[in-house]
Amino acid sequence: MPWDVKDVVGRRLELVEAMGVPGVNVRRLCERFGVSAKTAYKWKHRYEADGVDGLVDQSRAPRSSPNRTDPGIEALVCDVRDEFPVWGARKLKRVLARRGVKGVPAVSTITEILRRNDRLNGPATGTVTWTRFEADHPNDLWQMDLKGWFQTGSGRCEPFDVLDDHSRFNLHLDAYGDQQETTIKRCLSSVFDEYGMPVKIVCDNGSPWGNTQAGFRWTGLGVWLVDLGVGLSYARIRHPQTIGKDCDYCGDAASGRSDSGQSVTVVSFVRSVDQSRCCVTTRSGRTVLT
Repeated sequence: MPWDVKDVVGRRLELVEAMGVPGVNVRRLCERFGVSAKTAYKWKHRYEADGVDGLVDQSRAPRSSPNRTDPGIEALVCDVRDEFPVWGARKLKRVLARRGVKGVPAVSTITEILRRNDRLNGPATGTVTWTRFEADHPNDLWQMDLKGWFQTGSGRCEPFDVLDDHSRFNLHLDAYGDQQETTIKRCLSSVFDEYGMPVKIVCDNGSPWGNTQAGFRWTGLGVWLVDLGVGLSYARIRHPQTIGKDCDYCGDAASGRSDSGQSVTVVSFVRSVDQSRCCVTTRSGRTVLT
């Protein structure tokens, strides 16, 4: 017969007492209680050593954990996470190392520390089915994107950024009053003058570099880039992960804005984002172009 979950200790006590009866058949007794002989003798020995208390389930946790992270280090990890609540383990590891912390845990360990201290935004994910890519050298591939406009007290605000795929260095992050072709051309020309020409730029299918409405993808801006010798690659429609590094960077920058999204004018937004750009680019360990 199976164990009665409501009175497990009582059933175990009944078993060990029955085993003490002279001439009892232990094998049949075990069949009656639905346990193996090994388990029956385990409870018998525990009862003889500790009485009824020995029949209570014992913790399976190891008696010692010599490889457990030092509580002081764990507290520092949580403090840095609280300081930068959207940064992951890799960035936090770099910050701790730059601050001179000794014995910084591995990235996987930092992730587990964040999980058991309720510092992760969601549950643990399963196996990733997509493959990350990274250009071999700086300026091999850039990512660019318009982040979506919003209204401010002084008019329309259009954040635009350009990111180097290999180093994840932010080449440009600014806001404009429109997303016209001439505006983006002027911006990209400035970036080219400062950092050189990329081999290729990857972007989404939106205006002003993409066109999904007329059946012909190329726009004036796209033709201009190709004429300059810059390859242009478009992400698959409804697949924003293609420019995921760019989206990840801008999420970090937005989280660090001093105005917390309450910008009154385009000028104040630009000033706030510029401060965030400096913080995210330098303090999270992203390397500059070389």
